[in-house]
Amino acid sequence: MIRVTNKEQAMEFPKIEVLKNEEVLDIHNSALRILDELGFKTDSSDIAELMRRNGVDETDGALHIPPRMVEKALDSTPKSIKLYTPSGTLSRTIGDGVPLIFTGHQAVFVLDHGVSEPRAGRKKDTRNFTRLANAVEEIDGIAVQVYPQEVPGHSAIVHAMESMLTYSDKPMFFAPEHGNAFEAICDLAKAASGSSDLGERPFLIAQPSPLSPLFWVEGSSRCIIEAAKKGIPLAILPMPVPGMAGPVTLAGALTLQHAETLLGFVITQLVNPGTPVIYGAAWVTFDMAGGGIDIGSPEKYLLSVATPQLARFLGLPCMAAGPDTNSHILDIQNGVEKALSAAADMLSGTDIIVNTGMFSNAMTVSLEQVLIDAEIVSMLRRVRRGIEVNEESIAVDVIKRVGIKGEFLTDPHTLSHFKQELWDTRGRLFQRDKADKWIASGAREAADRAHERVEEILSKPPREFPGSDQLSEMEKIVAEFDKKHTLE
Repeated sequence: MIRVTNKEQAMEFPKIEVLKNEEVLDIHNSALRILDELGFKTDSSDIAELMRRNGVDETDGALHIPPRMVEKALDSTPKSIKLYTPSGTLSRTIGDGVPLIFTGHQAVFVLDHGVSEPRAGRKKDTRNFTRLANAVEEIDGIAVQVYPQEVPGHSAIVHAMESMLTYSDKPMFFAPEHGNAFEAICDLAKAASGSSDLGERPFLIAQPSPLSPLFWVEGSSRCIIEAAKKGIPLAILPMPVPGMAGPVTLAGALTLQHAETLLGFVITQLVNPGTPVIYGAAWVTFDMAGGGIDIGSPEKYLLSVATPQLARFLGLPCMAAGPDTNSHILDIQNGVEKALSAAADMLSGTDIIVNTGMFSNAMTVSLEQVLIDAEIVSMLRRVRRGIEVNEESIAVDVIKRVGIKGEFLTDPHTLSHFKQELWDTRGRLFQRDKADKWIASGAREAADRAHERVEEILSKPPREFPGSDQLSEMEKIVAEFDKKHTLE
């Protein structure tokens, strides 16, 4: 049964919860036992040596993390993170209670409007997605929307980040899979921002992931170490798929995920105490009947609500993947699963939500989907504001003044408050017209209206945020990376 907490402040929708306080504590203590008694393994000599230098016990290749080491890491981890733009302007504070919405995240296919089959993503798509997201008010940050497939595999994320840094001045999120790409991305970020210290005014969030259960591979290990050294904020993102890479019981999956996330905090704080770290999760389940990944299951929503509870227990910001759907097109299933996913994340206290524009089990993106997801976000932001209750809003005097069978439309109270109280429907994709007017205007669906908006935004001249010298330096960095790593 879903419970609701007390309001933390006036005019804010109360956070939904699925775990009792004592259940959160049980999961936390059980995760500490796993790290201490079972430990973890890695093929990274750097992480193994880091642990040995700090007195970690080792048995049969497993490194055992004592609870005191976890507590020390949590003590040195910042409770909030100031996030900037590449140009150096303060954008938002992660952990202030207001969710940040990012596009994303590393799809391989693009579905064009009016087409039933997706195609391979190309670099021009990363440019268009970035330009679109930069123009959408509901989007707070940019993630790698799609990998360009016409470039060598190891270079795809580097080319995508070049487009993002060229066509947006919003904060950025990325998940490098090997260390060489991470260093090239840092070089691009320095060239675009003109800053040699990416930790001073951070605008990047790096997302390394362990291999569940409890293994850190070399590529992700290098990313987490190098990002921590530079002071770049990190989002630790385990994926212990229930029944596959984690226990099928949701409490067991949460416990493993919590243990793996705590381990990420330990690694970062051993490398560089004070490194900003975000408690991350990207929940999917396994369809035992069909044999595939289920990214729109009801269990995903339960896990998505539980995760920020665990993060709040630690006093740390939280990241989630969403809104998600299994649907391969922009249909009814897409809308239902997207809305449920977004609600689970936004109404449970998640601080960063990454995946706007993505569908088809996180494999495909579309420009129109970005705008539809943004509309869902806008509606949920209104829900999050809640209902203000005071003498003015209760409006007893207004009701008495208007009287029985009176009308409120032209009353001064309505004119004073309707813009604040009611979600603005002007220019929205979701139509509110009567049926005859909707039919007369062409009976267009939301995706059709989204496509028109996409064309309107992308028809404008593109804005390049870095200067010409910076762009030349960025092109040089990408070309050198391609030349060096083509055969990898």
